Amino acid sequence: MKRWILSFGLLTGLLLLGACQQEKTNNSQKNTTKISQQSQSAKEDRNTSSSSQNKEATSNLDGTYQGQDEEETISLTIKNGKGQWTEQDSEDGEKEISKVVINEKDGTMTIGDEVKRYEIDGDQLILNDLDLEVDDALVLVKTK
Repeated sequence: MKRWILSFGLLTGLLLLGACQQEKTNNSQKNTTKISQQSQSAKEDRNTSSSSQNKEATSNLDGTYQGQDEEETISLTIKNGKGQWTEQDSEDGEKEISKVVINEKDGTMTIGDEVKRYEIDGDQLILNDLDLEVDDALVLVKTK
C-alpha cells in the first residue's frame, strides 16, 4: 500500500512538472510570435508612413500658381509631382509652355530644361536659380 501511494505521488508530481514545463514552452512560443508580429507591424507602419509622407509632400505643392517676371505673366499648374509652366509675353501675347517635374528629395523643380530650387512659404512658391542668388527669386502665389 505504501508503495502504491508513493508511486501515485511520484507519478502525480511528474505529471505536474511536465504540465508546468509545457505551459512554459507555450508561453515562450506565444511571446516569440507576439514579438515577431509586433516587429512586422512596426515595419508596415514605417513603410506606410514614409509613403504617405511622400504623397503629402507632393500634394502640398498641388495647385495653380501665378506671378509676374519682368514682361511675362507666369502660370504654373502642379499635380502629383508634375505640371505645366506657361509664360505669356505681356507685349505680344506669345505663349511658351514647358513641362514641369518636381524632385522632392533635393527641393528642385525642372522647368523645361532649367532646374530651379523651390521653397513654399504659406501660399507662395518661391523659385531660385541653383546659384541661390536671392535677387533672382521669382514668387508665385497659389490661386487654386
